[in-house]
Amino acid sequence: FFDHDRSLNIKIKKNFIYDKIYIFIFLLSLIQLFLLFRNFEKINLFKIFIICSTYLVIFLYFKINLQPISGYSETIYFDRGMDGMAHYGYARIILNNFILGNYFEAFKGVEDIFYYMPLTRYINSFLMIFFGETILGSLFIISLFGIFIFKVLNLIFNKRNSKILTIIFLYIPLFEALGFTIINYIGYTVDGYGEGLCYFAMLLIAYLFLKGSHNALTLFFIGLLCFVTVGIRPNYIIFTISFIILTSFNILASDNYNYRSVFKTFFLMLGASPILLIPIHNYIYGNELVLLVENENVQNSYRMKFSDYGNFLSSIFHNNLNYELFYKIKKHFTHYIKYYEFWFVIVLVNLFVTPFLNTNIKIKILSISLIFMHFTFLFFAGDARYSMGTWLISFIIFLKIYNDFYFPFFKSKIFSAKQ
Repeated sequence: FFDHDRSLNIKIKKNFIYDKIYIFIFLLSLIQLFLLFRNFEKINLFKIFIICSTYLVIFLYFKINLQPISGYSETIYFDRGMDGMAHYGYARIILNNFILGNYFEAFKGVEDIFYYMPLTRYINSFLMIFFGETILGSLFIISLFGIFIFKVLNLIFNKRNSKILTIIFLYIPLFEALGFTIINYIGYTVDGYGEGLCYFAMLLIAYLFLKGSHNALTLFFIGLLCFVTVGIRPNYIIFTISFIILTSFNILASDNYNYRSVFKTFFLMLGASPILLIPIHNYIYGNELVLLVENENVQNSYRMKFSDYGNFLSSIFHNNLNYELFYKIKKHFTHYIKYYEFWFVIVLVNLFVTPFLNTNIKIKILSISLIFMHFTFLFFAGDARYSMGTWLISFIIFLKIYNDFYFPFFKSKIFSAKQ
């Protein structure tokens, strides 16, 4: 507060990393350009277009965003007192302790028992080593979002349609409510929240899972991404458990329960096993066995109870409608699906239809896992920030089923009617 105009002369002793940070950024840029090559002879111009478009949207977000900017902090877009600022501060404390050799305190992550988003602070701290006290590391990762949207779409559509949908994802927020727009994930990242990275991890899970046959290393990486997803957003534990169990049974059954299937399943479980570090941390530092986060935080997100729905149904059957519960349930649902948002209903109903269609078993596994995840929003907060990853993958499943079943069906009906 005394140095409000920042006029003091301060000498900073730089270490090698920060003094030569431009070298590191240059190397990262080369790595990113390398990802745009199909092979060493041909450059994929469309992927270059995706990367450039993503950075253009990021620039426009910073340029025209109208929210107030703090003149006292380099975290200019962080909401004061919100999760983003808290985890930014936690990351600084972790890194300071680590550099000073206080490893026990560093791994503690500030809290004896995690209150929310256990992994976000550690990711931020790790990225700060290379990018300084900025969000550039997260933005660099998010800049690959469009690339993998295109890759996932290319598993469903031909290249032409995949490119059109990718351009919509980058520039036209036509399906913004369903998470199909880059601006959502840029917004979460710039505000300091972990959802951008979390839903990028979910997208990678979908891509690697749907891509083709799985070796042990791929399954290990899928499991690790499940850990990242839950570590950033613990409410996705339901999706992760459902997905891992169903995938494991599918692997075992497809290989007739031989040693190869057991080996693959083991690597999937091994990749996801760091999830156990969260309750271990809570027990070591808090001397209390807590699965993921403090019960108080769970209760704060627990908006509806089983008894609420039971009592409401009972009041209907007894011809004595409980209006108080009716308005409570209605208010809860408006944070999840409003009655006029038919696009949500269509995508949600499609998940229940998909398991009965003659489609790839992997699509069915994802659909069932997403159904379990959607059920959690009947009881817990279903705001966009908490549910957008669920809607994004659900929408991708809808596009797959639409391309394979709905569109050919309606097309045949139209042509038969004309004849």
